Amino acid sequence: MACEVQSGAQPHPLARNCVECGDSLDLHERAGGESAHLPLEHRPSTLVGYLGAVYVADAQGLVHGLNSQLQPFCAPLPFPEILEERVPVALDGHLVAATSDGLLALDLIDWAQVDTPRVTRLWPHNPGSALAILDDVFACVIRDEHSRLVAWRGLKPIADAPLEGPFSEGRPFVALAGECALVANSGASKVAVIDLKSNRQADTVDMGANCEYASAGPTGIACLAETRGAKRLLGVSASGMRVLIPNLPRDVTWFQCVPGTAAVVWGNGSTMTVRTGRSSHLIPHPGNIGIARVVDRRAFAVAETAVSASLLTVDLSTGKVANVGPLGAVGFTDLAICRTAVVAGNRRELRSMGLKP
Repeated sequence: MACEVQSGAQPHPLARNCVECGDSLDLHERAGGESAHLPLEHRPSTLVGYLGAVYVADAQGLVHGLNSQLQPFCAPLPFPEILEERVPVALDGHLVAATSDGLLALDLIDWAQVDTPRVTRLWPHNPGSALAILDDVFACVIRDEHSRLVAWRGLKPIADAPLEGPFSEGRPFVALAGECALVANSGASKVAVIDLKSNRQADTVDMGANCEYASAGPTGIACLAETRGAKRLLGVSASGMRVLIPNLPRDVTWFQCVPGTAAVVWGNGSTMTVRTGRSSHLIPHPGNIGIARVVDRRAFAVAETAVSASLLTVDLSTGKVANVGPLGAVGFTDLAICRTAVVAGNRRELRSMGLKP
């Protein structure tokens, strides 16, 4: 059961349960949907939400821990340079980041209590793919002497499986499903199925079309592929392949599947479309709409014109815009969602907007 408390005394940003009723503190609305603003020069692609907190690396190399109203709750921490091409992830009380010193895990609970928290070096090299997460497991492709799929549960390694096939070049994509990891690669038609329990590549699925972009799918990995001039969305799992959407516009460049539903969000850098069941809904809004973040059956995206930007909240059960919040400036490329707010960054400042029903 999730706590119904919407206002009053604010819990600690890293609290999981309400101290009054004991229920879990899940994603919920902040009263009034109020906003907050923090001038802070920060590195792009380092903004991460976790529970009721957001974390970001500034231009001087310090990592900041902020609550949903952008107030610090721990001292800024000197940290190795976080690489912009690999967005950090937060899970199981840790911030996992690709840095100039390899793949590191920062203990967030420890940091909330001491000025010099524990930092664990997970791998001396940086990942060749984005980090995929599922519950307390995370995985990535590592490219050193050979390409391999490496996975951890918590901070304990659980898999280090060599990849057989066309995975040494191009952009790899990883998704987790149950006890399997699936690896697709841009420009290649084959998807590797890694059995995490046996620590080996158990199968290779040939989609019959080269992957352009991939993300987590309903039961495995979903791949955007083009055949005979038409784009399709293909789903690959340990049991094989199926067509998720047989025909997509040719200008589609990204998509997100909605966990637990058949809904899919996609876009081309200008427009965004939501598919709910068999019907598709083009999101009507002026300006260019960026890549969406999907959380709790809602999609959040920044729509930007030449002079202003807005934060869109789309209800994925209806495919309609539920809320539009002005950001006041332009250039916002990063979004992070925490318990009661969405935080946007544009390298110069952070803006937090409270969630509305």
